Amino acid sequence: MKNHLSKIPANLPAVNLKPLTPVKKKTDNYIKSVKRIFSPNTVRTSTQKNYHLHSRVSVCRDEISASEQNDDCTSKAYDLAESKPKKDMEIINDNQKFIKQTNKFDYLIIRPIEKEYMSKVREEIIYQLPLLINNSNNISIAPSKSPNYIYFIGKGNNSELVKRFFILRPWWTQADEETIPNINLVWTQILNTKFIKTIPLADINKKPLANTDQNLANTDQKFNQSSLDFYNLGYELISKSSSYQTYRNKKIFASDSIRIHNRLEFNFNLADKKYLYFNMKKYYSSIGEDVFDYLPLTFHIQNADDENGFSEFTRVFEIFKTKKMMNLWIVKPGENCNRGNGIFLCNNIEQIRNELKNNPLPKTEDHTFIIQKYIENPFLINRRKFDIRLYCLVTSINGIIQAYYYQDGYIRTSCKEYNPKILDNKFIHLTNDAVQKKSKDYGKYEIANKLSYSEFQRYLDSHRPKKYMSFFNDVIPKIKKIVKDTILAVFKKLDFRKRAHSFEVFGYDFLLDENLKPWLIEVNTNPCLELSSGLLATIIPNMLENAFRIAVDPLFPQPAGARRTISAFYYNENHLENKFELIFHELYDGANL
Repeated sequence: MKNHLSKIPANLPAVNLKPLTPVKKKTDNYIKSVKRIFSPNTVRTSTQKNYHLHSRVSVCRDEISASEQNDDCTSKAYDLAESKPKKDMEIINDNQKFIKQTNKFDYLIIRPIEKEYMSKVREEIIYQLPLLINNSNNISIAPSKSPNYIYFIGKGNNSELVKRFFILRPWWTQADEETIPNINLVWTQILNTKFIKTIPLADINKKPLANTDQNLANTDQKFNQSSLDFYNLGYELISKSSSYQTYRNKKIFASDSIRIHNRLEFNFNLADKKYLYFNMKKYYSSIGEDVFDYLPLTFHIQNADDENGFSEFTRVFEIFKTKKMMNLWIVKPGENCNRGNGIFLCNNIEQIRNELKNNPLPKTEDHTFIIQKYIENPFLINRRKFDIRLYCLVTSINGIIQAYYYQDGYIRTSCKEYNPKILDNKFIHLTNDAVQKKSKDYGKYEIANKLSYSEFQRYLDSHRPKKYMSFFNDVIPKIKKIVKDTILAVFKKLDFRKRAHSFEVFGYDFLLDENLKPWLIEVNTNPCLELSSGLLATIIPNMLENAFRIAVDPLFPQPAGARRTISAFYYNENHLENKFELIFHELYDGANL
């Protein structure tokens, strides 16, 4: 039995329960039936969700029929289902140990003995995944002879959670900031300019030689890509991505000499609202598209005395006024903005002029302004506004930019019903946790004002029965395209000095209009990592663990002399599963830009 890792409900509903009576069928139909039940890609279709039957293969007893042929493969499968044990029974299949039992619905349950199996899977991932990543980064790592690597974590934004991932890797030792020159990894809320300057520049003069022959793709003889794909844990999102590339002339790094920061040196090109707008406008113009098909109508104003910039905005404002269109605008700091600071809504010119004169604001320092058309017709959840938070990991290893889209995210709802006529109530218009948690209604409608993607899909199903739309199939691909576009627009600027090694997790915020069209609102360089609900306590740790396995572990393999412990954390298949999809490789996707 293979590929038996996935997630299904503990109790499947009992349907079509019939006595298990052998029914003669043609051999090919029977084999097809058995394969459908036991294959790694089996899916049980339900009106609510699809159950992927890998982890615990749950077989309804009437789904297995006898055959006219008594071949080894089919007879074993039939005997397994027919036996219906009265108590748990340990069996061995394909050199793997399993428990065979029946549940209260009279279903036959076959599940792996998890701890032993998870340990094997974990060891395989620890060994093979770094080779997969390093091949794409055109590097080879010489393991350290020292038993420890050194890390420093700055305070704030749930630094204790980040520390937990280093504790799970006992070959890492924490240090204080004073030892920065000797530190391998620095994790801080903002860019540490002192440390980033100690990271050497990558050798970009030596051009990587791409593998054109797929048979030579895995140049490291120890690397077995199929072993990762075998477990069906999502690593094919990387290995089978069209952006995945391998090279022949790898550069060798000694792991104990590597320095890496969790911030890209010029991340403001993506995270500052002003530069995001400039870069996206330039990119879409170069490919013949309109930036305002993806971003709301936007104007950049230097200050209250910027007559050139303000006159263009005034002209458009008057056009909207003449056409009696809703003239609602949101004004944001072009730089130095987070947690909703310095953001306000306006619907007349004089009000906007007066607000601009308040620059600089105490919490945002001196800055320029972004004036953006407010999405006045947002899609609502129970008459309340919401946005979507998701993640993108960008790595610059050996000077090669790669980007990974995280497949899970969450919905952030507001506390108050949407009313575009009330402009001064941030609990209506801003969904940031820093804003909403100050409301007395925070958590009244959803736990911590959060919903999962699946919960949002159920809301769509129940509130738009005549206009069915799949959030996963119709909306998410559009969001993923915009995320990739942002990387295409800025990849040459994020690390243009080409520091050898750095990475960053960005938080993307999207808003859906009444037609469920996604609009990019902003990109955050320091997305909140606080675990304010059970949903976030699942999504954020899993995302960070995935990020560590891609950006950190390949560069810092476990030293031979390091203390070796296996945490129960790794036995959880949720943490073994990868949800980062490779969507951009600089030397492939960016070659023609």
